[in-house]
Amino acid sequence: MSIRQALERNGSDRSGDGTSTVLTAGGVAATGLSIAGSLVAYGILPGTVRIHWTLGGGPYYGPEHAPTALVLLAFPAFVGILAIGARQIAARLERTDEFAGRSTAYTLLVLTALVSVLVAQAVIIGANI
Repeated sequence: MSIRQALERNGSDRSGDGTSTVLTAGGVAATGLSIAGSLVAYGILPGTVRIHWTLGGGPYYGPEHAPTALVLLAFPAFVGILAIGARQIAARLERTDEFAGRSTAYTLLVLTALVSVLVAQAVIIGANI
């Protein structure tokens, strides 16, 4: 089954438990990738990583460095919380008639958000190597 077919099925499959296979699979995959990325990066990065860059003379707020372990734990936690929260919202929305025509857009937006966080994690890791 292609992603498109799964998304279309997701929009029309309104089962009693409201399970969305695409959101669930996407959330699990994104969380797994984030955990794997953190585990690989932990052995490579120093004890602290740079998390803030000030570009050209603007005001500076916040710390520039953070403990590596904290940063590498925060990304998978955020991805997991985002995935679970989006799935819970979808479960409530699936019970409404209005959501039927918009479930594909919602699913694509959630998956885009998850991928964006993974990209941010990769950028932070890559910038500190």
